[in-house]
Amino acid sequence: MLCSRSVVIFAVLFGAFSKSALADKSKFELSGYLIAEHSRQSGKLFDLDELDPGRGIALRKLKLSGEYDFTRSVSAELSLDYRSDENKFEIDDLYIAKDLTRAISLTLGRFKEPFGLENLQGLKYQYLQERSVASRAFRLGRNYGAYLKATGKRWNIDLSSVELEPDDDAIFRKYGESHTLRLSGLVYKKRKNFIHLGAGYNSRKPASRVHEIKEPLIGREVGNLIRSGDLDTALTIDTHNFEFAVYWNKLLLQAEYFKQKTDAFNSYLFIDEKVNFKGYYTSFLWAIFGEPRRYDDGEIKFRRSDKPTFELALRSSEVELEYFFDGDTAQTNEIALNYYRSSAIKLSAEYANADIEEYEFSFLSERSGDTFTLRLQIALN
Repeated sequence: MLCSRSVVIFAVLFGAFSKSALADKSKFELSGYLIAEHSRQSGKLFDLDELDPGRGIALRKLKLSGEYDFTRSVSAELSLDYRSDENKFEIDDLYIAKDLTRAISLTLGRFKEPFGLENLQGLKYQYLQERSVASRAFRLGRNYGAYLKATGKRWNIDLSSVELEPDDDAIFRKYGESHTLRLSGLVYKKRKNFIHLGAGYNSRKPASRVHEIKEPLIGREVGNLIRSGDLDTALTIDTHNFEFAVYWNKLLLQAEYFKQKTDAFNSYLFIDEKVNFKGYYTSFLWAIFGEPRRYDDGEIKFRRSDKPTFELALRSSEVELEYFFDGDTAQTNEIALNYYRSSAIKLSAEYANADIEEYEFSFLSERSGDTFTLRLQIALN
C-alpha cells in the first residue's frame, strides 16, 4: 500500500517538528458541530420494539475537529466523531496535507475516499437530513492511505489509494486495498449559475471475502435496513458513478447514478459470477430566500453567511441489491424545510417515506414506513 498508519504518524510528527512548522505563519483552528433530533416512526419498516416512537431527543452527531497550518502549504487535521451507541469518541480524520504546486496537493493519513458528489458533501450541509439510500449503499467511507488532488480553473482530478481493515473477528487479519479515481468539473459557469458533470471509479479487493451491504433506508437505524444479497466469496468489487448538477437562480437539481459489479463465487451453483447492484437519486433544492449554495473544487457547498436562509428540498432515491433470490429493492421519497439562522444554527423538519421488497431464502416480503423528524444543528466554529 502507498501509506500505512505508521507512515502517517511519522509524517504528522515530522511536519509538527520540522523547521518550517515553527514558522510565524503557523496557526491552529478548532471547530465542530452537534446535531440533535426528535423523530416519529410508523409502519412495518421499523422495529419499534427497539425505540419508543415519538419520545425523547436523540444525539445524531457530535464532531470535533482541529486543524493546524504549519505553513501556507502544509497542514494537518484531526477530527473525532462521538459514537452515542458506544459512548466514546473515535478518530474520523487524521491526515497531513501538502500543496505540491498551486494546483496539486498530496494528503497522507485517514480521510474520506473521494467518491460520490453527495457523499463528499458534509452531513451538516446536506440538503436533506441524511444522504440518500443510494449514496449510503455505495459509499466507501474513511480509510488510511494517500490522496492526490489536481485542481484547474474548471476541472478536478481526485486519485486515492487506501488499505482496508479486516474484520475484528477475522482469524487471519489480511488487509485489503481500494483505489479511486474521480473526474469532475464545470461545463458552464456564469456568475452563480453553473452546470456540473462528474464521474468516479473505485476498485476494491476486500479484506473479507464476505460482501454484504447494510444501510438505513430513511432516518435513524431502527430495524429499517436495506440489505444486499450475501456474497460470501467476493474477490473484487468495482463501483462507478455519474454525477450531474445544475444551479440556476436559486434552484438546484442534483442527481447521481451508481453501479457496482462484484466478481464472486456462487456457493449454491459452484460457479464464478459477476453480480451487479445499482441505484440512483435525484434531489431538488430551492433557496426561497437567503444565500444560495456555491461551487468549490468539484463540490457544492453552503455559502457561509450571517444572513438567514430558508430552503425547500425534495429527493427520490432507488436501489436494487437483489442477487439469486436474496437481497432487497427499495425506493424512498423525502421532503424537508431548512432554516439557517446563520451558518452556525440550522433548524430542519423532514418527512420521509420508504417502500422495500425483500428476498430472503427465496421468499418475497414487502414493508413500508414513514418518519417525521425535527432537527437542531449547532456549529461550534
